[in-house]
Amino acid sequence: MTPLMTPPTPPNDSDEFALGCALADAAVAAGVPHLIFSTLENVAAISHGDKYAPHFTDKARIADHIRGLPVAHSFIMLAFFYTNLLEYYIPRREGDTLLLPIYLPEDYRAPF
Repeated sequence: MTPLMTPPTPPNDSDEFALGCALADAAVAAGVPHLIFSTLENVAAISHGDKYAPHFTDKARIADHIRGLPVAHSFIMLAFFYTNLLEYYIPRREGDTLLLPIYLPEDYRAPF
């Protein structure tokens, strides 16, 4: 329903939120009985504004908007798509090892 990725250069304000809300509103106006939306966590809220990830936060804000609409809705939340490995984190071989160059901060701790 909205662009897959927010542009790599952070804009002053993302168009994704406005676009997502407009599309949801148009679907309701057209009589769509059920919306299914791919959303993500609100990084700005979780990090108390310390992290900037508009491609996550804008989707969460759109989901909040959809929750307020008079329409049945479902959300799917996939933080990572397999195609990212082929488009953004291209695997490479080093000897008999396949490396997936996923870059994370040094202090990152996985929640599992």
